[in-house]
Amino acid sequence: ALASWDRINSVFGLPFDPSDEIPEEILKLAELRQEARQSIEFETADKLRDQILSKGWRVEDSPTGIKIKPCRIS
Repeated sequence: ALASWDRINSVFGLPFDPSDEIPEEILKLAELRQEARQSIEFETADKLRDQILSKGWRVEDSPTGIKIKPCRIS
């Protein structure tokens, strides 16, 4: 069954990698960033986003909330 999911995910460019689990530190930084954005502290939010990026993760804002994804270097 897992092989089937790997195949489906690879079609969409989403290979499953267990090492992609989001570290607690990144989750906390993302939470602080969200709080800063809600408080209209955009400079702080930008600095937190850059901090997250420097650790190999990126934050994407969407209408349904934030998405945290590992940075992929091609």
